[in-house]
Amino acid sequence: KTERLLTMIFKGKSGASYKIIEPAIGKGGEGSIYKIDGMPNFVLKVFSDSKRTEEIERKLLAMLEIPLSNNTIEVAWPRDVVYENEKFAGYVMPKISNSKHLNMVYVSSRNKYDRNRTIKNITVAQNLCVAINSIHNAEQICGDFNPTNITVNLRTGIVTLVDTDSYHITKRNGNQNLIYRCKVGIPEYLAPEIHEKMKKYKRLDTAPLPTFTRQTDLFALAIHIFALLMNGHHPFTCAVDLSQNCVSSPVPQPIENIRNGFFPFYMNRRGFTIPKYAPDFNQLPEKIRKLFIRAFVGGHKNPQVRPDAVEWYNALEWYKVSIKTNKLFVPVIPQPKPQPKPQPIPQP
Repeated sequence: KTERLLTMIFKGKSGASYKIIEPAIGKGGEGSIYKIDGMPNFVLKVFSDSKRTEEIERKLLAMLEIPLSNNTIEVAWPRDVVYENEKFAGYVMPKISNSKHLNMVYVSSRNKYDRNRTIKNITVAQNLCVAINSIHNAEQICGDFNPTNITVNLRTGIVTLVDTDSYHITKRNGNQNLIYRCKVGIPEYLAPEIHEKMKKYKRLDTAPLPTFTRQTDLFALAIHIFALLMNGHHPFTCAVDLSQNCVSSPVPQPIENIRNGFFPFYMNRRGFTIPKYAPDFNQLPEKIRKLFIRAFVGGHKNPQVRPDAVEWYNALEWYKVSIKTNKLFVPVIPQPKPQPKPQPIPQP
């Protein structure tokens, strides 16, 4: 099999031929990713046999017909669907270089903030807005919009959306819409209306439509922006308030708080507070705070009021310029107190 792969050539729907280069540069549950001979800016995803379904083939073919803004590099969108011996095998997409998952940016934020890091994180948040806006402008939906489906070049701050074959795709066909579902999602990034639907139907792949919407993407977008601005913290995390020794039940997890619409950084609940090393929400500018409140509080009952990517982008630009011109202070991050060092035992 290895020898066969060394010279394997796939035929594209476009008529082009693609020769893959061993070994695979990435492997996962769905298949393997290969470099393409003579095409350094692209890679080819070869699905494992069990994943080569007619449904995913139709979905990818539909994606080829959907124009993104200038076929933007902010999204690893399929560029060709490929076949092996005239049978569906995978697809070609842009190669993403020098990038890490978005949660690596969160990790790098868990230090004392300085002005430059804050500006860099705001820029990453803006680039994320650009990427998701290109999907929404094409009247498509990400669906499973979690940090592992988002990469960031840590040097440039450029964001790229990846794993787009899992997206929630709608193909316009006259008066009929063909919908290829997003069937997966990480609960900590799912909007409350999806959690509500899952109470009854349990599974995303069989629950009645609509499941994912533009508004559910905007809920996840606000979570990512919050983490970028707030020392990597999820907006629905909380902790026990030790000053009020009155809590006997476990601390609610982010999923429970999302379902209940409890935004701990803004709302009060006796016995609970924000995590110890999280910044004070009130240190963010009022303009930015109001957007988060719309996303997480107003948007809990009315998803339509959640800020869209363009509104976020413009507000973040204002925030960045304000910091650069010294009109705003950078949020102060609580720091752990230095621990006392052990002292030698005095000798007699």
